[in-house]
Amino acid sequence: MLSKELLAQHAAARRYFFHVDLHGRLFSADTIVRNLATCVKGERPLDFFFAQLRPNTTGLFEREYPFVSPCGKELSYVAAEDTPIVFSELFLGASDAAAQLAYAGSARQPFEPARLLLSASSGRLYHPLATHARLAGLPGATSQYMLLRSHLVSELQRCMVPSVDAAESSSAPPLEVGAGATPSGVDFEWEDRRYPIWSAR
Repeated sequence: MLSKELLAQHAAARRYFFHVDLHGRLFSADTIVRNLATCVKGERPLDFFFAQLRPNTTGLFEREYPFVSPCGKELSYVAAEDTPIVFSELFLGASDAAAQLAYAGSARQPFEPARLLLSASSGRLYHPLATHARLAGLPGATSQYMLLRSHLVSELQRCMVPSVDAAESSSAPPLEVGAGATPSGVDFEWEDRRYPIWSAR
């Protein structure tokens, strides 16, 4: 973590530092107590901040802060506890096929139950980010997968059932996951269909 002195020096040069937690909340790097009261709020500023998010190729703090979000002459460096974007809610439309995942302030994208991915190491659940061109092309087979907030996963658990036979699943994993994925042993029931949840490291 950068010292207060360094943060002040960078602020004078219009460089700021932020952290994204496991709930998708955005905090200034110098925030000590991180909770709902101290996170950045407001749909419009959050939507803009996350829409501008992109890989950090500035040559500064690329390891500690892998992402940046520019705003005019200002540049915000961003570190994430897991993924830089976290899906926080699921909104149902007129049909299950119209369901949308929410992130940032009010940003939404289609929910695709066939593309859920379980981390074999952390047990966290992920879904690909489909509507963010600036984060496209990140290295790694599962780099487009963003975390689902734990509260949302708890709500979705009602749709999760044991697979009939995970070892003999005839469904192929999503193309972007690749051959390294294995059946998790859990299916996702959605709109009268069952989708295997794949597991990858």
